[in-house]
Amino acid sequence: MNGLFRLGAWCSMYMALTYVAIGVTYLFLPNDLKVVGTGNPAVYYPALLEDPTAALLLDWETAAMGLLGVAVVLALSGFVLHDSLDARTVYSGFFALFGFAIKALDSLRGAAFHVPRAEAWVDGDASARAAIGATRLTLDYYGWFAFGAVGLWILAVTVTTMRSGLLPKGLGYLGITLAAGNVLLVIGWSSGVRSLIDVGVLIGAVAGIPWFTWVGLELRRLSVSGSPPPASADANRAASSRSDPW
Repeated sequence: MNGLFRLGAWCSMYMALTYVAIGVTYLFLPNDLKVVGTGNPAVYYPALLEDPTAALLLDWETAAMGLLGVAVVLALSGFVLHDSLDARTVYSGFFALFGFAIKALDSLRGAAFHVPRAEAWVDGDASARAAIGATRLTLDYYGWFAFGAVGLWILAVTVTTMRSGLLPKGLGYLGITLAAGNVLLVIGWSSGVRSLIDVGVLIGAVAGIPWFTWVGLELRRLSVSGSPPPASADANRAASSRSDPW
């Protein structure tokens, strides 16, 4: 497991940097490119062609986050499941892996095809525009997996580690905050309320940067020490499982 912990440690700390990059890029993203709800192709595509830099940079940054996130889920879930299966961590971990993978896939597709689609829409006739406007590149339009499932996994891991004492309480509180930010992003995209998206992005930056940095440091410590969770954690986990309402 030491190799997995070491990989997860570096990927987690690099993910903290992607949160910084995404937060800064989103602030400079033109308002016409901050799509909520179904969006408006007549506004989005001309604005994208006018200045695609920030939108394409955001695609590459979120693709990197998705690829790094896969390793973080495997490492952190592996630590939590070191010597005892936890149903919440196992089940939510599968969906979190899918969420990070689909985030990477959607972002890479966006980086490759957003500008050509915009050109086709601007140069196309009414039928071409209708066809382009009716289709989307994403497989996860409202972020249910990329943000919702990942947020639920963070919450599940946080609940498990706070009950068992495997990780510091402060890390758990940051995890709960980050999970709440992810949920706000899903609600914002689903309802078309941009203010919720902005708040979700802000919470993601404020909580995500220290959370992933701290997780990386904890995984790095484990990879160096090679020590399993303390024996007391097993007893705590067993005691909590008897009274666990989940």
